[in-house]
Amino acid sequence: VDVCRLTWMKNTSRRWYGLLGGAEGIGGILGALAAGWMAARIAPKRLFWAGLIVCGVLIVIYARMEEFAAALVVLAFAGFVVGIVNVVIPPLLLSATPQDMLGRVFAVINPVQQVAGIVSVAVAGFLASTWLRHMHVVAAGLTFGTYDTIFAVCGLLFVAGGLAAIRPMREAGESRSEEHTSELQSHHD
Repeated sequence: VDVCRLTWMKNTSRRWYGLLGGAEGIGGILGALAAGWMAARIAPKRLFWAGLIVCGVLIVIYARMEEFAAALVVLAFAGFVVGIVNVVIPPLLLSATPQDMLGRVFAVINPVQQVAGIVSVAVAGFLASTWLRHMHVVAAGLTFGTYDTIFAVCGLLFVAGGLAAIRPMREAGESRSEEHTSELQSHHD
């Protein structure tokens, strides 16, 4: 779908597609490198949900981009945020999973992520070639076509996921700190 998105950008050929992936990849590497430094200053749980929200907003912005150079910058920033999120996920899983279940959890998580990636590409491709193929909607002075709609919906799903993660992660942090406090009190008694 991203290749087709290029044709909607002003004066941009599909041959520049590799640069989009490269910008996102460089951003991802830099984000992964920065994640440890950031996790020392910002709670990993907060980095996770905030990262999903920021990445979603960047994807929505990318969906509306018409200039290739600006799209490169936005994708690099999105890659940076994804790099951070990808680095904080394993420690969060490790802290939330009982020791005797770690192997099972990681054995399920990795294939589920791979299948989700394949399914999302298939669904986006299906929608772009069938139901949304000739989409042209004007709302509030903005024109929405096939590809920008798909990207915007994906971005909004990221934002929704980030917002949905806030409360459970806060509650898990509070219950964990209450358990830790009660353990400390029982050791002092």
